[in-house]
Amino acid sequence: GANGRGGHGSSCLHRIMFFCPAVFCRGFRRGNGFGSGCRLPVGSAKGPRCAFFWGNVGDPVSTPELLEIIKYLKDCKPDLVIGLNSNGGLKTALWWSKLGHLLDGPLDYCVFSIDGLEDTNHIYRRNVKWQKVMENAKAFLSTGASAHWDMLVFEHNHHQVEQCKALAKEMKFNWFRSKETDRWDIYPQSQIKPVQTYENVDYTDTTPDC
Repeated sequence: GANGRGGHGSSCLHRIMFFCPAVFCRGFRRGNGFGSGCRLPVGSAKGPRCAFFWGNVGDPVSTPELLEIIKYLKDCKPDLVIGLNSNGGLKTALWWSKLGHLLDGPLDYCVFSIDGLEDTNHIYRRNVKWQKVMENAKAFLSTGASAHWDMLVFEHNHHQVEQCKALAKEMKFNWFRSKETDRWDIYPQSQIKPVQTYENVDYTDTTPDC
């Protein structure tokens, strides 16, 4: 659906390939992919200005037709801004190179959700292989496409923020951001802990605090 800013967002996902314990969506759709026969109203002047593939319940890269979808959108509207979020652990370096060549607009981008280094990224991004992420990110970056490194900070990786920032700069990521998650009072996980101690909030308590 529309995101309220002239764009369209889609998880574009029907298969969960990896597991992140604090993912905020409790369910996921089942199906056979986006479908090459799907047609979106993007070519008209009143069509969307941007399209985002977030992957709220997994990773949009698992959609078999993703490259075809993006090419179709660009063919319909060459100035359409396309954004993508991924953990970078799926597909091959060649696939990511093709994606980079498709995201050739000045505002197009791909966010790589990388939460640490080789010894920590897999703790939250479970089943994601570090070497595969690095290979794919390098292939994407080699095309000159815009890549952002987005890092969730936990107790187990907070000491690596500066190292990750330095690696992102070395690899020529356009942007680096580290941030703490605020999902701990709703999705407690024994293996994943916040940097700081959080107090559980009783949302059923309606007693005024003033």
